[in-house]
Amino acid sequence: MRTQFNCCKTYNCSNLANPDLSLYQTSSQLGFASYKCPLCGAFTPILENEPILSLTRQIESNQLQLPNVECPTCLKQTYTHAYGYTRIGTPRLKCQQCSSVFSLLSPNKIARTLQPLLALLLSGTLPCELLQKSQLNSKTFYVRIKQLSSLLRQLNQLYIQQYLGESEGCLSLHTASFTSLSRSGQGHSLKCWNLSTTECRYGFHVLDTDNLYLNRTQTETVGLYYLNTVEALPALSDSSFQMVQATYDKIFARTKFDELGYAIQAECQSNNGEILRPVYAAHAHWISLSKLLPKCHSFDFFLEHESFIRGGAITNLTPEVISGNYNLYYLYAQRSLAVTPSLIEHKSIGWWGETWSTQTRHYPSGYWDITFCALTANKKPTLEFNGVEWHQDYLEQLHQWLPLEHQKTLSYEMAKHWRTIFTYLYNFTYSQQRSAFFGEFDFTSITEIASALNQYAANSPHRK
Repeated sequence: MRTQFNCCKTYNCSNLANPDLSLYQTSSQLGFASYKCPLCGAFTPILENEPILSLTRQIESNQLQLPNVECPTCLKQTYTHAYGYTRIGTPRLKCQQCSSVFSLLSPNKIARTLQPLLALLLSGTLPCELLQKSQLNSKTFYVRIKQLSSLLRQLNQLYIQQYLGESEGCLSLHTASFTSLSRSGQGHSLKCWNLSTTECRYGFHVLDTDNLYLNRTQTETVGLYYLNTVEALPALSDSSFQMVQATYDKIFARTKFDELGYAIQAECQSNNGEILRPVYAAHAHWISLSKLLPKCHSFDFFLEHESFIRGGAITNLTPEVISGNYNLYYLYAQRSLAVTPSLIEHKSIGWWGETWSTQTRHYPSGYWDITFCALTANKKPTLEFNGVEWHQDYLEQLHQWLPLEHQKTLSYEMAKHWRTIFTYLYNFTYSQQRSAFFGEFDFTSITEIASALNQYAANSPHRK
């Protein structure tokens, strides 16, 4: 994995993503410390590497782990082989290193405790109502919600990777930001900057990460979010090209290109950890996303128009970008007042003179004004599916299920558990098209979920 994120981020430059700092010149010409690439003339703000690496490790540990088999005696993954079943039918394995015998998840036992909660959620019970309707005491309830979140996260992760690996042709992914709320423990709501990636054909929510680094000591200040202002959004305009220009102007007006102000300091204090600058979270997101993507597949990545989101993408996806398997685009999409499709228009905008294109297209939900800019090979993207529409749909459904006012009352950990549970429900129970991809699997059954995780874990590379 890359450990140096200071590099040239210009497509087609020979220095693209080259971590050798001797190739660059340190400069303060633009009013901030940066590395200047002598080949293309681009300035990139200097980053600290450790916050990116630390946040990436946290995401991998908390969000990307798939079911695996650890010998409870050796306390690590070892080679194992099947060793029958328990009296209630739970698969057992035998460690080939220490010869101890242990069992995997017990689907029936887990179902007895978690199926009632899942059934209530599937029936339309909201998180704020679930404790009362479950008739559990608070301690038992929150333990089981944590267990349910862990179980559903693993199956979601497993099946999302299966979908990405088995889909044919070029897939499109859309990446955009939003903010999430929780209780800070310090008298204010905690406001995190989230980056999410959605698959554009069916709307699978692939990955959602944020900028809270857990359990960090307050004496560590490297990479912390330090702004105390909220950047104003560009005014909506009937002209897509005017919106693009306004965003360029907003980015260029910052002290540094990657210095996004999304919250005031009172909203960024937490007993759980430290809030990092969004630029660090963006790099960690792209590193984490790259671990989910199958090798040698083609992807079109549609990005929110934000310079450091693009920088994080091209830095951490460089080999596939250079090979032509990955293409990057900025994308705007908003519902249109038009009632017919339009011809495509082009315009050169921005400090690098990028070519932007706009047109009105029809999707199942109606007409949308689509504006995009190719950031890599100048190919016309596949716009058959609208990732912005899916991103907005996910957030609208989430906020109906877990309203912002309720989010403010939840600890960061519990808010995260609820979003994990919602993502599973959204991916596999809100849309018949999404669930149909996986055949007859019953996504409403804890027994089937636990059995599927057992099967994956037992067939891991450490099984003989």
